Amino acid sequence: MKLSYFFSQRVVSFGFLLACLVAGLFSSLSAKTAGDVRILIVTGGHGFEESAFFDMFRQINGVSFTQATFGSGAEEKLNPAGAKGFDVIVFYDMHQEKEPQWKGIEQLLRQGKGMVFLHHSLWSYDSTWPEYKNILGGRASSKEQVVPGPSPTSTYKHGQQVHVHIADNSDPITKGLHDFDIEDETYNHYWVDPKVHVLLTTDNDTSEHVIAWNHTYKKSRVVYIELGHGPSAYQSQDYQTLLRQAILWTAKR
Repeated sequence: MKLSYFFSQRVVSFGFLLACLVAGLFSSLSAKTAGDVRILIVTGGHGFEESAFFDMFRQINGVSFTQATFGSGAEEKLNPAGAKGFDVIVFYDMHQEKEPQWKGIEQLLRQGKGMVFLHHSLWSYDSTWPEYKNILGGRASSKEQVVPGPSPTSTYKHGQQVHVHIADNSDPITKGLHDFDIEDETYNHYWVDPKVHVLLTTDNDTSEHVIAWNHTYKKSRVVYIELGHGPSAYQSQDYQTLLRQAILWTAKR
């Protein structure tokens, strides 16, 4: 009788402790993610300093993320079913081919899924998916000339000191920002759709003049930001603010 009572009390105590732990864990997770913009970060095709890059997103308030890489599951998430749990998709990929994900991406755009394209994503789908340049609002190519001028292809230059000019400080994406300087990789001789809304420019002669823009494609809000090569950019408070506000704008927050 006493032994049975002892074990029953232990079971009750253990159950109570477990319930408290689960409740505390759930509360902690809810506090971290409740109300956050949920983003899917898509990478692949280009190496980068992963620890510093993802630490940047952990420092951005109001955002929680999941990461997927092309060739390791990203393709399965880029469709209405796979992306159902995300408000915005952030692309940081390069050198991708059209198949198999293009139809899913176009379905997401027709549904209004927000998309932010960063840095080397400008070079993706080089000549394999013509519509990509209209989705993103620009195009760089290592295979052919995309703008008139002396260079037969788009170009890049590491370690540049870039003075960034806010072209429209009334836009929600640039609100509160002032002209700033950043060390980053620049791109030049790339095409920018004249219909996009210009957010940032630079006079650095190794870069195109327009370096960030937004527009609407189908039902989706789309942003492209040329900046974002490495830790010197990731750690910039101006860049983090720009990225956060781009994510919020595409999520219609």
